[in-house]
Amino acid sequence: MTDLEIVRKKVANLKALKTAFQCFRDTSTSALARKFNGLVNEVTLYIYRAKLLDSMDELQGDSDNQINEFIRDVEAFEQRTIELLGLDAKFGGK
Repeated sequence: MTDLEIVRKKVANLKALKTAFQCFRDTSTSALARKFNGLVNEVTLYIYRAKLLDSMDELQGDSDNQINEFIRDVEAFEQRTIELLGLDAKFGGK
C-alpha cells in the first residue's frame, strides 16, 4: 500500500469519526458537546489537509515528507481521541 493510499484510508476513517462525533455532539450535554465539537473541527482540518496533499502529489509528485507527517499526525490524533474518550481502558489498551 502506498503512502497516498494510506492517507486515503485514514481520510475514510476520519469521515466516519466525524459523523459519529457530530451525532455525539448533537445529543450530549453542553460540556461534552463542546468536547465533541472540538473533535469535529480537528477531524475536518485533517480531511482538508489530506485533500491538499492529494492534489500536491498530483502536481509535484514530491510530497512524501508531508504525507508521512500527515500520517503521523493522524495517528497521534487517533491515540489522543482514544485516551480522551476513555476507550483505551475499555478495550485493553495501555
